[in-house]
Amino acid sequence: MAGGSELRLDLAADNVAPVAAEVMQAVLSANRDLAAPYGEDEWSLHLSQAVAAMFCCSERQGPTTALAVGSGVAANVIALGALLASAPPRRNVPRGQPGAPRVYCHEHAHLRVAEHDAPQRLAGCELVALPDDGSGRISAAGLAEALARDPVTGPAVLSLTNLTEAGTVLTPEQTAELTAVARRHGLRVHLDGARLMQAAVARAGPDPDLACRVLGELTWRSGVDAVSLGITKNGGMNADAVVLFEQTAAARAIDVRDRVAQRPSKLRFLSAQIVAVAEHPDWVGRAAHANQLAGLLATRINERSPETDILRPVDANHVFVRLAPVAEAALGAAGYRLYEWPRFGEGAFRLVTNWTTTRDQIERFVDVLAGAGEPCRSAAGAAR
Repeated sequence: MAGGSELRLDLAADNVAPVAAEVMQAVLSANRDLAAPYGEDEWSLHLSQAVAAMFCCSERQGPTTALAVGSGVAANVIALGALLASAPPRRNVPRGQPGAPRVYCHEHAHLRVAEHDAPQRLAGCELVALPDDGSGRISAAGLAEALARDPVTGPAVLSLTNLTEAGTVLTPEQTAELTAVARRHGLRVHLDGARLMQAAVARAGPDPDLACRVLGELTWRSGVDAVSLGITKNGGMNADAVVLFEQTAAARAIDVRDRVAQRPSKLRFLSAQIVAVAEHPDWVGRAAHANQLAGLLATRINERSPETDILRPVDANHVFVRLAPVAEAALGAAGYRLYEWPRFGEGAFRLVTNWTTTRDQIERFVDVLAGAGEPCRSAAGAAR
């Protein structure tokens, strides 16, 4: 949706926001002098340690490995490819006759509906869609039923998403229940964490120490083997990370990364961004701000445009609404670019706040929305 002379991206997505100050400073610092190429620089060599501290990994046994990549799609492909390639042979399967690699995921998972077959082509897997449980999540019962109905005979991975595509948070308890089912059937577990920081802060609040602990609770403490960690959507420039808690997969991930062309010669400029976010507590404040402003947006819509339906509870920084045609037209005429969300029905749109969203931007948006509904409210009042 777009119209008018000025394009407004205020609530279009969280990757429309600028780069955080510490990230920009890290890139400039990495540019000051000569540095070794292909990941031998100081930032890339320090990356795993910085990310391990961010996830409170000092309490777990075994190393944590982090790799810098250029996009969330690349992170998903590398994590899945590494987990599948390192899966142990299955028992009771004739030698030389394993099944095709499978990745079980939510029917609306980003890797299934928005990555243009990249996982299938580059990780060499088949995607198996699991039904929504009504909250944007996968249920443990639904996963168990799918695995019982068609038993796995080859390498397989369960891929979860947190924050989910429906804007809901997957709790540590829900994650652990799903990973337990996966383990019983010999599956490794991947988490698409494009907005994992927002999900963690939704549970932890603005306390940096607690937020880091919750990152661990949502991942390795709940049985997750690998994470695609989103940096771009919370202050990064053009870097995301693959985080591996399972070391046979970590060894394979380096090979997979090279095969999918994700080891640029000046890798330091990606690694420096991730180190800056991991070591600077402001990532918590940015996520908390985005989440808080989404709650404010939903509140103001309810107060000033009651005919606009809020379609889901607001857990973090997503607000899903159903717009009347007149409201959609008014917002388009005002220049707003919003993403339709047809999986929630006709007229459904996704609104996303980010770390730079302001109260003035929200009020301006709600002004347009309320103005579009005023004739309807006036007619209803006259009828009464």
